[in-house]
Amino acid sequence: MVTDVLTSAVYNNVAWCASMCRVHGITSTYDDDVWASHRPSPRWFPDAICLRPAVAADTVVAALTPRRHASVKDCFADVDLSGHGFERLFEARWIAAPPASTGEGAAWSIVRGTEELNVWGASGVGEVIVPALLNDPTVTVVAEFDGAVLNLAADVVGVSNVFDTAGVSVATWGAVASTAATVWPGTPLVGYEADDDAAAACTAGSPMWECYASGHARDCLWTRDSGFGGGFLEPLAPDGVSSTACRPALSAAGRAAACRRTRGSTPGRRTIRTTAPCGA
Repeated sequence: MVTDVLTSAVYNNVAWCASMCRVHGITSTYDDDVWASHRPSPRWFPDAICLRPAVAADTVVAALTPRRHASVKDCFADVDLSGHGFERLFEARWIAAPPASTGEGAAWSIVRGTEELNVWGASGVGEVIVPALLNDPTVTVVAEFDGAVLNLAADVVGVSNVFDTAGVSVATWGAVASTAATVWPGTPLVGYEADDDAAAACTAGSPMWECYASGHARDCLWTRDSGFGGGFLEPLAPDGVSSTACRPALSAAGRAAACRRTRGSTPGRRTIRTTAPCGA
């Protein structure tokens, strides 16, 4: 993947995770190496994200101190955290697409209220995708009989949590692109997928999406003392709905972990805004 596209994809994902943390009252910071939440992230979201290739494992772990239960999204799949008690949960590929034509019109509608959002809560995701998220101008939830979450950051639209009642298909990905084009026209799309799901997005019948499988265009998730175990792979979609596209970054979210205070005063670190204090 072209370096600037991959960088945009990584920072877009950071913005999405930070938005999700923010609506749950969790602050976060980042520097040139790592983004990290100050206390356990919402379920299915990482506690730390590597922002460049070859970040030292000790640097990643230090960003999580003093947490024992934690998850790390290694955006370049080149950090070995096994020596710190982490296990690799899965690998994925980054995917990208150029802007779709706006002439096709939106395939899905924008979710604007709590009642419309209820479909997202059918399998427990209501604890994560909460109504307050709809007030974030960088996040758009779209749905019909299927849907996705779109977020605008780093000059790209991130696509996550795609689901389709008939099963995610080439048509689903086309709907993602056309809907995103009506919300943020002229903006490229990015996401990340496990291998089989990435292949579905990037099949010959859907030439707008391109998968990247080599070098630093891979991504993986590490967990340590996960409180959810196999629950990391639960689909973020309603019961009975196929959910394969753009799995969210997932989180061990150990609820008993200590809260680290905002580190924005530390040289070289930046604090992502939130209206809620860091607390228990």
